[in-house]
Amino acid sequence: MGDSVPRQGVYERLEDSWYSFLESLEGRGVPVHVVVEPLEMRGVPSLPAFLALIVLLAAASAFLFFGAQETIGLSVKVLSGNEPVEGATVRVWSGNQLVAEDLTGGEGFL
Repeated sequence: MGDSVPRQGVYERLEDSWYSFLESLEGRGVPVHVVVEPLEMRGVPSLPAFLALIVLLAAASAFLFFGAQETIGLSVKVLSGNEPVEGATVRVWSGNQLVAEDLTGGEGFL
């Protein structure tokens, strides 16, 4: 109970580990100070800035891999002889699954 050493919070421990990591990179010849020092001089803590950058990169990667869906254009004209058929039901199937269903217009197009 007579603890004279103040306890560190979670953020302070993370920050200490972060700066130790940066120092180890500097010791291995990676010039991280080129990025960290300008941030710190402007009052922006480097740990939250790099965490935000990692989150943005992860979100962008997830969007590129999972978010973008391929779309395919399809034009259909229904004819009877050489005359367009208005109001014909056209269904598009993928295997046993109905993908799209629509009626043709006045020119026989969907």
